[in-house]
Amino acid sequence: MWRMAVLFISIIALNFPLEVSGHDPWKRLQEVFSSENVPKEVNKENSWVRLRVIYLPFTEKEEISGLTKRATDFKMAAYFHQKLDSYKNIILECAHHFNIPVSIIQGVIIVESGGDSYARAKISSAKGLMQTIDSTFQEAREALKNSGIKIKNNPFDPWSSIYAGSWYLDQMYRRVHGNRSLANKGRQNLWNWKKPLEYYYVGPQNGKKRKDIIVIYYSDGTRRKLNKSLYAKKVINWAKILEKMG
Repeated sequence: MWRMAVLFISIIALNFPLEVSGHDPWKRLQEVFSSENVPKEVNKENSWVRLRVIYLPFTEKEEISGLTKRATDFKMAAYFHQKLDSYKNIILECAHHFNIPVSIIQGVIIVESGGDSYARAKISSAKGLMQTIDSTFQEAREALKNSGIKIKNNPFDPWSSIYAGSWYLDQMYRRVHGNRSLANKGRQNLWNWKKPLEYYYVGPQNGKKRKDIIVIYYSDGTRRKLNKSLYAKKVINWAKILEKMG
């Protein structure tokens, strides 16, 4: 009798994975897909590529065609504009304050979190819409406070995450291009953000290395290969798609 009871409970647990995982939607999503088979063409060592399979409803082929085919443009832009609509005012404010193209901020949000403000990395401290790690978020918070802008000590807060991430993007642009007036005039050129985006993704020390593939070792002993050039191109591609549709 007790064996039947255990079997019954096990079946219930399998049928309702979302209910037993707590209230954090991002954590539930990760748990639900933790055993999901990754398609063969996906590099399992690249955690960003693996997450893309989970929350971006487009194939690589569709993404590329989105830059040239209007029908694909509409499909992608409609999805992302809907996802980002509630953050529109914050994005515009940060774009104006830091002189960053609106579409670049949007692109980072899409690639980093898919527009989920509760997104969190499984193997690092990265959190929120723009996936800033804890140390970077605190550094941004302090710097913003010194300039008269106060953000919450909560990376899951959309306003705080977008401000912190935009601040860091601005810092990486300055590190790559300097503060020259000519460099600042080029800020609205999307491709001028390629190197700053690479720095944003893997950090300035790894960003300045010539190799595109960066190997990151985490405290839990795991290793990940990150393609910084691919990441930057992805963000810029999404930015172009969003700009096309206004």
